Amino acid sequence: MPAEKSNAIFTKKRLIICYVYNIQIYTKVGKNSVYTKYIPISAKKALHLPNIWDNSTFTRRMKINPGRLIRHIFPDMIWEIDDRDGVFLTFDDGPTPGITEWILATLKQDDAKATFFVLGKNVEMYPDLYQKILDAGHKIGNHTYSHQKGWRMSLESYVEDVDFADTLLHTDLFRPPYAQVTPTQMRVLGQRYKIIMWNILSRDYARTVSPTQCYKGVVKHLAPGAIIAFHDSEKSFRNMSYALPRVLERVKELGLRCKIIEL
Repeated sequence: MPAEKSNAIFTKKRLIICYVYNIQIYTKVGKNSVYTKYIPISAKKALHLPNIWDNSTFTRRMKINPGRLIRHIFPDMIWEIDDRDGVFLTFDDGPTPGITEWILATLKQDDAKATFFVLGKNVEMYPDLYQKILDAGHKIGNHTYSHQKGWRMSLESYVEDVDFADTLLHTDLFRPPYAQVTPTQMRVLGQRYKIIMWNILSRDYARTVSPTQCYKGVVKHLAPGAIIAFHDSEKSFRNMSYALPRVLERVKELGLRCKIIEL
């Protein structure tokens, strides 16, 4: 690929990420750390930004408000749901032994339902645990077979990975890992899947986020129709296990219900 074309594509990806996440770029000044906003950002500046999407820096904001640009580029993405009394808990990356069971028990205590965006490879490894999710009345979504980053894969390879997972899952819901998916991949997948994103990101996976910060970041933005992203993983358990019961309590206080995603 010619350098000029490669740079153009690279810039486009950075611009998309900036508009999706109202991004705050992590920069260092001496021994101190600061955050610098780059919204809106020029293509020239975008070329010189750090490679942020490889280390989760681009998801530092918990509340996601995609603007008209990103909605135009990715019209199939669903960020929230029109529902007067419901919120939509989602859990990515499972099923995970020891974690999924805890989530299911916690949800059951509050008669709450959720949507689990599972990995095909984990379903193959833990079929009994996957069946427990189904038996509890929760919804299943596709999170690819092997948790791939779409930007690093060809259209054919990425779609093949998603469709292979669906041979196990049989669902019309899909969420791209890391939110990394190209417009072309999205257009193709959008023809047969409903692309579910989120408008509240718990950041339960982040080591720099404390359990209290995780909880407060979610409840601060709770509102009817919100799609909340948690993770069903060992990495996230410290924060998620603290935040989830308290989020469920706050949901009840607001007179809302946790529902599965049905579109």
